[in-house]
Formats: sequence, C-alpha cells, structure tokens
Amino acid sequence: MNKAALHLYEEMFQQEESIFSGAKDVVEAHLKAVQLISDFIGKLNSLLRERSFEDEAEEIHFFKEIRPAFDGRLLFHLHLLNHHDRNLAGADRLSFCRQQLKDLRDYEERNRSFIHYLLSPQGHLDSYYFLRTDTVDPAFLEDFGYVYDPHLYARMSARQAKLKVGKLLAEIYLECLMDAEGNAVQAPGNTERLVWEGNKVWLAELIYAFYATGVFGKVDLQRVVRFVSGAFGVRFANAYKIFEEIRMRKKNRTSFLDFMRLNLIRRMDLDDEFSL
Repeated sequence: MNKAALHLYEEMFQQEESIFSGAKDVVEAHLKAVQLISDFIGKLNSLLRERSFEDEAEEIHFFKEIRPAFDGRLLFHLHLLNHHDRNLAGADRLSFCRQQLKDLRDYEERNRSFIHYLLSPQGHLDSYYFLRTDTVDPAFLEDFGYVYDPHLYARMSARQAKLKVGKLLAEIYLECLMDAEGNAVQAPGNTERLVWEGNKVWLAELIYAFYATGVFGKVDLQRVVRFVSGAFGVRFANAYKIFEEIRMRKKNRTSFLDFMRLNLIRRMDLDDEFSL
C-alpha cells in the first residue's frame, strides 16, 4: 500500500513542479496545482478503499507521514490563493507578514505537546493518533472541516498536515519580512563573501543537518535557514519544501552529506600519501 502511495506522491510532486516551472501567472499556477493535487488525493483515497495495509506499522506510517504530505500540499496552495490579492507594500506588507507568522506560531504553540511528541523517539501514542477508528472524537473534528471520513483519515493526520504546511508558509513569510525590510542577512563580522556553487538541494540538506545536530544551539529552523542563506548568498523560496522532497526519497536520503564524507576521506588519504 505505502509503496504505491509514495509512487503516487512522487508523480504528483513532479507534475506540481512542472506547473511552476516558468509560470508567468502565479495565481493560475496555484489554481492548477490545487486541481492537480485534488485529483491525486482522489487517487490516494481510491487506494485506501481498494487496498489494505500489511500491518499496523504500515498504517501508522501512512497516516503519520504520507497522507499529511498530500494534504499539506493542497493546504499550502489554498492558503496562498486566499492571500494572492493582498498586493501590499511598505508598512502594510510588514504588518501582514508579521501577523501571518504570529498566527502560524500561535497554532504551533497550541500544539506544542503534540509537536514535542513527534520530535521525540517515542511512539507509544502512534496507535492512538495514527490508526483509523470508527469512533468519532469531537476533539479532532476542527482539523477536518467538512471532509472527515474515518476510513480516509486517522485522528491526527489532518493536524499533522497543518503543521507541515505551517513550516512551508513560515519560510515564505520570513522571506516576505526580509524583502520588506530590505535587510540582507549576513554572517556577523564577515566581510568576505563566498558564493555557493552547488545546487540548493545540497545546501538544504546541510542546513537541516546543522539544525538536527544543534550546532547553533537551541534556535528554530528559520533562523538557521536565514543565517546560512545570507552567509552563502542563496535565497530559498522554500527550504522546507526541498527538505520534504529529500525526506520522501526512497534511497540515499543524505546523498550530499555522504558525498562530502567520501570527498573528505579521499582528500585525507591523498594528503597521507604525499606526507610520507
């Protein structure tokens, strides 16, 4: 089941990317993306009705990772469509971006305990959060609106999707703040600029490695993205979206880090050879 769902997601993601490749009308592109993703979600729902999971572990993974990835892409484009007509500038634009960030952070704050659970290695509540049930719990209905179907969703799958899209949108509004304020983020005290010549996916992988390792201390992901982006002169339209693509890879999810490790070892071996 999950293998077929991941194949469907990869197909959807590629078609979504092609819509925005060279798109001149952003609103039209978002509309096309909404239609595309809605169609693929329909296909995903058909899979759910026609196939069964091998075991509970596969079902948990589906509703914890795969279903929210689909729904999150739809919520992302719907949100941007709802705000496309806000052609603001100056102080109004700053105020709008700050309010959007505040709303996103307020939602995260209300779900702090759930986020903490997701980030922890524990899985003792997975069966409660991410297995389907015929019992309707009113506490979870606010996440679904009019689309709740106990066969197609688990209790927290929709909330997981909202949290995922929140990360995507937070980066956009942080970028909005940077543009509105007109301040380029640069490494403190660094007067020399180096240009990143690798692709953005590599840098995104490196940024998330920094964040996961905690090398900058207890700071949020957006601050790491802004710092590294400024230091290397690379602007991300959406680093989290790139990370989602990396995370959904079937093979070699750390290709750039593995590539760096291989080159470092080769260089040390070469230096050892010439030092003899």
